[in-house]
Amino acid sequence: NGRTFPRPEWANRQFFPNASKTGKLLDIAPAHGCHGALLYRDHYQYKLDLHTCDFSPCYNKLLTILGVKVNHVDLRFDNIGNEYEDDETFDVIALTEVLEHVDQAAEDRTCEGLHRITHKGSRLLITFPVKALPHGGVPQPNDPLGHIRQPIVDEVIAKLHGFSALESGKFSGGRYDQRYIILERK
Repeated sequence: NGRTFPRPEWANRQFFPNASKTGKLLDIAPAHGCHGALLYRDHYQYKLDLHTCDFSPCYNKLLTILGVKVNHVDLRFDNIGNEYEDDETFDVIALTEVLEHVDQAAEDRTCEGLHRITHKGSRLLITFPVKALPHGGVPQPNDPLGHIRQPIVDEVIAKLHGFSALESGKFSGGRYDQRYIILERK
Protein backbone atom coordinates (compact mmCIF):
# COMPACT_ATOMS: atom_id res chain seq x y z
CA ASN A 1 0.00 0.00 0.00
CA GLY A 2 3.06 2.26 -0.09
CA ARG A 3 2.97 3.21 3.61
CA THR A 4 6.18 3.02 5.56
CA PHE A 5 6.77 2.70 9.25
CA PRO A 6 10.21 4.26 9.63
CA ARG A 7 10.52 4.07 13.41
CA PRO A 8 10.20 0.26 13.48
CA GLU A 9 12.44 -0.07 10.45
CA TRP A 10 15.06 2.19 12.01
CA ALA A 11 14.91 0.29 15.31
CA ASN A 12 15.22 -3.07 13.55
CA ARG A 13 18.34 -1.83 11.73
CA GLN A 14 19.99 0.37 14.37
CA PHE A 15 18.88 -0.73 17.84
CA PHE A 16 17.96 -4.39 17.99
CA PRO A 17 21.09 -5.81 16.36
CA ASN A 18 23.07 -4.42 19.33
CA ALA A 19 20.51 -5.18 22.07
CA SER A 20 19.97 -8.46 23.86
CA LYS A 21 18.64 -11.11 21.53
CA THR A 22 17.23 -13.18 24.38
CA GLY A 23 15.41 -12.34 27.58
CA LYS A 24 12.45 -10.05 28.22
CA LEU A 25 11.41 -7.01 26.22
CA LEU A 26 8.95 -4.33 27.41
CA ASP A 27 7.35 -2.00 24.87
CA ILE A 28 5.85 0.94 26.76
CA ALA A 29 2.79 2.55 25.12
CA PRO A 30 3.11 0.91 21.68
CA ALA A 31 0.70 3.14 19.73
CA HIS A 32 -2.51 1.20 19.51
CA GLY A 33 -0.61 -2.07 19.22
CA CYS A 34 0.42 -1.32 15.64
CA HIS A 35 3.89 -0.09 16.47
CA GLY A 36 4.66 -3.08 18.66
CA ALA A 37 3.45 -5.51 16.04
CA LEU A 38 5.57 -3.86 13.35
CA LEU A 39 8.64 -3.28 15.48
CA TYR A 40 8.71 -6.86 16.65
CA ARG A 41 7.38 -8.63 13.59
CA ASP A 42 10.85 -10.13 13.30
CA HIS A 43 11.05 -10.81 17.04
CA TYR A 44 11.41 -14.52 16.45
CA GLN A 45 15.02 -13.91 15.43
CA TYR A 46 15.55 -12.20 18.78
CA LYS A 47 13.72 -14.80 20.90
CA LEU A 48 12.61 -12.10 23.32
CA ASP A 49 9.69 -12.69 25.67
CA LEU A 50 7.42 -9.77 24.71
CA HIS A 51 5.57 -7.60 27.21
CA THR A 52 3.75 -4.32 26.69
CA CYS A 53 1.86 -1.77 28.73
CA ASP A 54 -0.45 1.07 27.77
CA PHE A 55 -3.17 3.15 29.37
CA SER A 56 -5.90 1.66 27.21
CA PRO A 57 -6.06 -2.12 27.02
CA CYS A 58 -7.96 -1.93 23.72
CA TYR A 59 -4.85 -0.39 22.13
CA ASN A 60 -3.06 -3.65 22.75
CA LYS A 61 -5.74 -6.02 21.54
CA LEU A 62 -3.72 -6.93 18.46
CA LEU A 63 -0.68 -7.69 20.59
CA THR A 64 -2.75 -9.73 23.03
CA ILE A 65 -4.02 -11.82 20.13
CA LEU A 66 -0.39 -12.36 19.07
CA GLY A 67 0.42 -13.66 22.55
CA VAL A 68 2.15 -10.60 24.00
CA LYS A 69 1.74 -10.11 27.76
CA VAL A 70 -0.15 -6.81 28.20
CA ASN A 71 -0.45 -4.67 31.36
CA HIS A 72 -2.68 -1.68 31.96
CA VAL A 73 -0.44 1.26 32.92
CA ASP A 74 -1.33 4.93 32.60
CA LEU A 75 1.97 6.83 32.64
CA ARG A 76 0.09 10.05 33.36
CA PHE A 77 -0.60 8.72 36.86
CA ASP A 78 1.21 5.39 37.40
CA ASN A 79 4.86 4.74 38.11
CA ILE A 80 6.06 2.06 35.70
CA GLY A 81 8.43 0.80 38.41
CA ASN A 82 5.49 -0.11 40.65
CA GLU A 83 3.59 -2.06 38.01
CA TYR A 84 5.80 -5.14 37.96
CA GLU A 85 6.91 -7.55 40.68
CA ASP A 86 10.04 -6.57 42.58
CA ASP A 87 12.03 -9.35 40.94
CA GLU A 88 10.67 -8.78 37.42
CA THR A 89 13.17 -6.98 35.21
CA PHE A 90 13.53 -6.48 31.48
CA ASP A 91 16.56 -6.89 29.23
CA VAL A 92 15.28 -4.46 26.60
CA ILE A 93 12.81 -1.58 26.93
CA ALA A 94 11.37 0.51 24.08
CA LEU A 95 9.87 3.87 25.05
CA THR A 96 9.17 5.28 21.62
CA GLU A 97 7.00 8.30 20.87
CA VAL A 98 5.71 8.51 24.44
CA LEU A 99 7.36 11.35 26.34
CA GLU A 100 5.85 14.10 24.19
CA HIS A 101 2.40 12.86 25.29
CA VAL A 102 2.96 13.17 29.06
CA ASP A 103 3.68 16.09 31.37
CA GLN A 104 7.00 16.72 33.12
CA ALA A 105 5.94 14.92 36.31
CA ALA A 106 4.98 11.79 34.35
CA GLU A 107 8.32 11.86 32.52
CA ASP A 108 10.12 12.13 35.86
CA ARG A 109 8.16 9.17 37.33
CA THR A 110 8.74 7.09 34.21
CA CYS A 111 12.49 7.72 34.16
CA GLU A 112 12.72 6.91 37.88
CA GLY A 113 10.67 3.74 37.44
CA LEU A 114 12.84 2.41 34.61
CA HIS A 115 15.68 1.86 37.05
CA ARG A 116 13.52 -0.50 39.14
CA ILE A 117 12.51 -2.74 36.21
CA THR A 118 15.95 -3.10 34.62
CA HIS A 119 19.22 -4.75 35.61
CA LYS A 120 22.89 -4.27 34.75
CA GLY A 121 23.27 -4.52 30.98
CA SER A 122 19.60 -3.77 30.14
CA ARG A 123 19.22 -1.64 27.01
CA LEU A 124 16.75 1.21 26.63
CA LEU A 125 15.55 2.87 23.43
CA ILE A 126 13.79 6.25 23.69
CA THR A 127 12.49 8.20 20.68
CA PHE A 128 10.46 11.37 20.25
CA PRO A 129 9.86 13.92 17.47
CA VAL A 130 12.50 16.59 16.85
CA LYS A 131 9.60 19.08 16.77
CA ALA A 132 6.78 17.64 18.85
CA LEU A 133 5.24 21.11 19.06
CA PRO A 134 5.63 22.57 15.57
CA HIS A 135 3.45 25.64 16.21
CA GLY A 136 6.13 27.81 17.78
CA GLY A 137 6.67 25.32 20.59
CA VAL A 138 3.19 25.91 21.98
CA PRO A 139 0.82 22.99 22.67
CA GLN A 140 -2.33 23.24 20.57
CA PRO A 141 -5.76 22.50 22.01
CA ASN A 142 -7.11 19.28 20.56
CA ASP A 143 -3.79 18.46 18.85
CA PRO A 144 -4.65 15.41 16.72
CA LEU A 145 -1.32 13.83 17.70
CA GLY A 146 -1.82 14.51 21.41
CA HIS A 147 1.56 16.19 21.88
CA ILE A 148 1.66 18.37 24.97
CA ARG A 149 5.40 19.09 25.36
CA GLN A 150 8.84 18.81 23.79
CA PRO A 151 11.21 16.36 25.51
CA ILE A 152 14.89 17.37 25.59
CA VAL A 153 17.62 14.74 25.14
CA ASP A 154 20.00 16.02 27.83
CA GLU A 155 17.21 16.36 30.39
CA VAL A 156 15.95 12.81 29.75
CA ILE A 157 19.48 11.37 30.03
CA ALA A 158 20.08 13.29 33.29
CA LYS A 159 16.93 11.75 34.81
CA LEU A 160 18.02 8.19 34.01
CA HIS A 161 20.37 7.66 36.95
CA GLY A 162 22.21 4.39 36.63
CA PHE A 163 22.11 4.40 32.83
CA SER A 164 24.89 5.34 30.43
CA ALA A 165 23.98 6.97 27.15
CA LEU A 166 25.56 4.85 24.41
CA GLU A 167 24.30 6.88 21.49
CA SER A 168 21.91 9.67 20.64
CA GLY A 169 21.03 11.46 17.45
CA LYS A 170 18.37 11.95 14.81
CA PHE A 171 16.87 9.83 12.08
CA SER A 172 14.35 10.53 9.38
CA GLY A 173 10.95 9.46 10.58
CA GLY A 174 9.05 10.03 7.36
CA ARG A 175 6.63 12.81 8.21
CA TYR A 176 8.53 13.81 11.36
CA ASP A 177 12.23 13.60 12.08
CA GLN A 178 12.98 11.73 15.28
CA ARG A 179 15.46 12.07 18.11
CA TYR A 180 16.69 8.86 19.67
CA ILE A 181 18.62 7.87 22.77
CA ILE A 182 20.09 4.42 23.36
CA LEU A 183 21.14 3.74 26.93
CA GLU A 184 22.51 0.84 28.95
CA ARG A 185 22.05 0.19 32.64
CA LYS A 186 25.36 0.32 34.53
